[in-house]
Amino acid sequence: MNFADFVPFIIIGVIVIAVVLYAVVLNRGINRSGSEGTNELMDERRRNIRASKVTSFMPPKIMNFFNVLQSAMPSNYVLIPNVAVELLFKRVMRRDLRLQGQYVDVCVFTPNFVPVLVINLNDFSRVADSTFDLPENVKSMLRSSGIPVMDYDMRDSYSIDDLRRTIAKSMNPLL
Repeated sequence: MNFADFVPFIIIGVIVIAVVLYAVVLNRGINRSGSEGTNELMDERRRNIRASKVTSFMPPKIMNFFNVLQSAMPSNYVLIPNVAVELLFKRVMRRDLRLQGQYVDVCVFTPNFVPVLVINLNDFSRVADSTFDLPENVKSMLRSSGIPVMDYDMRDSYSIDDLRRTIAKSMNPLL
């Protein structure tokens, strides 16, 4: 075989390699310009986001009760509002209990975060909305696990002494 016989194959090979390299370089250029356009678009969207003013976590009516409750409880207890019921049980039991989406209004914990009292607020202004009510089966499950449940009616004003008596009666039913 002669070198002249290989020349067309060499030329075709060089052309194919050049076309492939050109396609790769052209594809990278298109991707860069497309991503830059996308980044510019995302930056423009981020600049135009209008954030609303941050509001209180609790409505004023519940905040009023929470403040009075803090005054009524001894300082060594920790009060946490809006606690998921499933978090009050051991992790291995959570799936079996099927309590997702159930929340208590206020949970009282010891300093070691052992729940000692659940407070369910009865707000008669939201009677039509049953999503806020803690179902009876959840209340009985909490009681059977050793966590007392205190049902308390929302009011416009609260007496600290009355609240203390109700809490004491809920935590120790023999009083």
